[in-house]
Amino acid sequence: MNDRSTALHSIRLQKLGQIKTDSTDTEKFQNEVLRPILKFQNDIFLLIFKDYLSKYSKDFSNKKQDQKVAFVQHTFQKDQKFKTLNIGFVIGLMTLEELQIFQENKSEYNRRITNMITERIIDQVQFFG
Repeated sequence: MNDRSTALHSIRLQKLGQIKTDSTDTEKFQNEVLRPILKFQNDIFLLIFKDYLSKYSKDFSNKKQDQKVAFVQHTFQKDQKFKTLNIGFVIGLMTLEELQIFQENKSEYNRRITNMITERIIDQVQFFG
């Protein structure tokens, strides 16, 4: 393992989620790589979303809970630039080996990353007022 890979593994948390013997390679990658990166980057996702709100939804704190959830979901569905930015925060913490695996099934992993970030923000939406 090279220095970059060693450093990245040392700052990331342990595997998250259940890894069973019958788990698919995609599920293993999600639990061994994606989830630990997402947990590590959680504060970044929240800060970036808070900045997004300051530009595009100044009345977010006045919305009802279901409207806040809908706004978060709509943002990740429709704002490609914002979605790509968040995916970049995940890819940037992958080792070269992990990036090669990611590129083999890029669209599926992008979908999973986007769904997991969306859920993280929805679960913490109370921090936005």
